[in-house]
Amino acid sequence: MAFEYTNLLINWGLSAYVQKFIEEGIDDLSFVLLDDDAINGIFDKCGPKLIFKAKYKAYIEGQTIQQEPINIDPEPSCSYTGSDNSSTTWIELVNTPTPELEDSCKTPQQEEKRIKLNLHESCFSESLESIMLKSSDGRLALNNKHKLNNDLRGKIAKIVINELLNLRGHKFELQKQDFMNGARDIVNLFPGEDIDTYYIPYLKGSPNTRHPARGKLWVRYLNVRAALRVGKQQKPTCLQNLEVNEETKNALIFLKNAVEPYTKIVKAWETTTVIRKNFGECRITKLFEEFPCLRMPFDIDLFELDFRYYYEDKIDIIYHQWPKVSNAIIEEAKQRNIRGADDSHLENSLHALLLLPFLFSSITIRRSNKEKQTWRPTRTEVQESFFVYIQRFDMLNAILERRLAKLEAHKLHLQPFGAAVGANLEDIDNYYIVISKDIVYKCDTSIWCLELLFKLFHALNLEYPPECKNLWVSIQELVFDMPAGSGKNSSTAVVISDIGYHLHN
Repeated sequence: MAFEYTNLLINWGLSAYVQKFIEEGIDDLSFVLLDDDAINGIFDKCGPKLIFKAKYKAYIEGQTIQQEPINIDPEPSCSYTGSDNSSTTWIELVNTPTPELEDSCKTPQQEEKRIKLNLHESCFSESLESIMLKSSDGRLALNNKHKLNNDLRGKIAKIVINELLNLRGHKFELQKQDFMNGARDIVNLFPGEDIDTYYIPYLKGSPNTRHPARGKLWVRYLNVRAALRVGKQQKPTCLQNLEVNEETKNALIFLKNAVEPYTKIVKAWETTTVIRKNFGECRITKLFEEFPCLRMPFDIDLFELDFRYYYEDKIDIIYHQWPKVSNAIIEEAKQRNIRGADDSHLENSLHALLLLPFLFSSITIRRSNKEKQTWRPTRTEVQESFFVYIQRFDMLNAILERRLAKLEAHKLHLQPFGAAVGANLEDIDNYYIVISKDIVYKCDTSIWCLELLFKLFHALNLEYPPECKNLWVSIQELVFDMPAGSGKNSSTAVVISDIGYHLHN
């Protein structure tokens, strides 16, 4: 199959790389979505790479200029929300009529509707197109702006609602006008869509007839609001204290007593995703007691399902970000003359995990109890709460006993941590995630160990261990691109900034 972009490569004097593009699975759709990492993976020489980047940038900018007039088309419809990014930069047009021809074909009613839509005041501080450009889903929607399917409309609705809620801060209530403005922004950006696809306001007909609000924006908002309402409720200390609907209750009961069949376990797990988000105050061992399926070989699949539900765009981001972040951690440690930072024989990922605690100053943990206890963890205690190296697996018992005694004295719970086991740091046999003395996961690599640990915290809504909370906050922001908000203190922000310097220089 011949792709249109191959002609561009030939005209740019890069015909030798046509086959490489094809081998990498690049088609006309993915060609307009190329980023620096993809380009660097294709070109092995600097000369052709620089030529391509210059030509490619001019080509993309030219596409944008050609497509700007299309934004005046009437009745675009789409259902997506919030923080995704799309722009006409990514759209290919074929035989697109000029705006003058389009306007001449419109009925007076369509022209009046077009003028009303385009003259309304946007509900966002920046254009919806700029918002869409920030995410791959948004760019994909823009690339197909003249013919959207239901999946793309759902993505657009998700982006818009997320962005509207972000603008409200802690107030998660949207008004009728918010939905109307959001729907108008969508139809102004996406030709061919109808505003009613995204929002139809509540109407009262005869005394006994009412027409509830409808549309993709409204449905998405109801789903988000339901999840937020559940999240605001007091967290239960055990399963029996929860008040849930009949379907969820039956699913919870099934999960409490069954470990098979796998398909039914997965369905029940997905049904209870939102309500289980409230289990964060339980001891993690209590969760494993409540749900025996968590002790089965497929338990990792269940954690992945929960994490995907809340953070679908972060599923595999660690494999792109962590290699860069780990290098940046090592470079910062070298600049600070931290002992062991110059050890080039270690695998970078493991090296960074062991060095990270040394980038942070000591903290004091204060408990808001009557005794007003304080605790200033040592560097060893911080390391053991985060990721520790030991020579033999049986050495974990001593670490666990020491940690449990310390945590119990300060009325804290044991939270998961990682461990590397091997005769020496250059010869690691296995990596482990330690939940308790009885629950340990074996991992093949340090990056997989880090990934599962992070997803475990967020899938089960656990708190980061207080001794190493600042370490996890830095990983959350630098690797998973998830803002920590009020969970980040000034000293943590400084370390994040210092590591970030090496990422951008």
